[in-house]
Amino acid sequence: MERCAPAKILISQHATIPHYRVRFFELLEQYRPKRWEFQVVFDTSESESPRLYLEHVDYRSLNFPILPCNTRLISLGRHRLIWQDFLWVARRFDAIITDNFMSHITYVMTYAYRFTNTKRAVWGHVRDRQAHSPSRFKQTTEALKQRLVLWSDFFFAYTPGECELVVKLGFPRHRVVVLNNTIDITRERRAFCDALPRRNEYRKRLGVDGKIILLYVGRLWREKRVGFLLKTMQHLHESGKPFHLFVVGAGEDQSEVETAVFEMGSDSITYFGPLTSIDDLAPIYIASDMYVIAGAIGLAPLNALCYDLPVVAFDLSTHGPEIEYLTRDNSVILPAHTTPDEFARQLPDIATSFDQPATRFGLFPTIQHLTIESMVERFIHGVDRMLEG
Repeated sequence: MERCAPAKILISQHATIPHYRVRFFELLEQYRPKRWEFQVVFDTSESESPRLYLEHVDYRSLNFPILPCNTRLISLGRHRLIWQDFLWVARRFDAIITDNFMSHITYVMTYAYRFTNTKRAVWGHVRDRQAHSPSRFKQTTEALKQRLVLWSDFFFAYTPGECELVVKLGFPRHRVVVLNNTIDITRERRAFCDALPRRNEYRKRLGVDGKIILLYVGRLWREKRVGFLLKTMQHLHESGKPFHLFVVGAGEDQSEVETAVFEMGSDSITYFGPLTSIDDLAPIYIASDMYVIAGAIGLAPLNALCYDLPVVAFDLSTHGPEIEYLTRDNSVILPAHTTPDEFARQLPDIATSFDQPATRFGLFPTIQHLTIESMVERFIHGVDRMLEG
């Protein structure tokens, strides 16, 4: 009997391969059933000159199949549109799974293949949570986004809350799978355990012995409100309180961070630039005391909790679905109207509240179920259900 060829799945997210998603795709290639196979869209030139994500990924090191493409960035007023030339090739696939960024023209156009019985699925968010006072153009694109979501064959929701949002829109619950979006927390926790005995050594090497270290790791974008943290540090610097801020990342606010380091000195702020290697990051996490994020929350707090760092954040409307992972047991969520001065005055008490070892030991158990292996298994289950439906 002739064997059927495996179904072909095309996957893309953020028009590239974010560094935090590499391990997910590696495990997906290892665990997937033989009845289907996948390729991930990637412009290999991003490995040398990244434009879509500042943290580069070397395509030569990837242990999963990629579909090479070319990318063109198109400026439309204040908006940036993305065109990638895989549209014609996409017709050969049995299913296409992408996020629902309306700025990605190719993503939108691939919906035409639903008329040729190609399955079309979305993973990630139901809506753009970053939009403040959306313009009429933004309202129109968001309305179109929701229509395309409802027209999709399947939805891979990042969190249970995101599942409820899409079902509330009218999407059939039986065509949704909850992924529990995550990072490789097992690897991060192992790095924590390996490096923890050297905490004092790292703190001395970094010149922060005797300080309370606030850590921010993430993109230096406006929605992350890095400027708020810098103003907070200005208040702490002037008050003489023993706080120090570590900043890791890159983006449009990088010059603001560099200016703050120049004005306050390296005794108050250390800027490491963009780092992605766990070998580089583990000592910084180990040397820190709290993870602080003044703006939109994504996956970054998971890294911090793997290193027994409590998370201090703010009650904003711009958070990603992963805000669901923060609880009273692992974080402090302050009101959105908190000022940098008020935050600076509250920090000593917040630091004291997490001083006890028992409190620290209770942080990682709040997220230890969010393994990347579980996320991959849920994704596979969703693909199977999508192909069968």
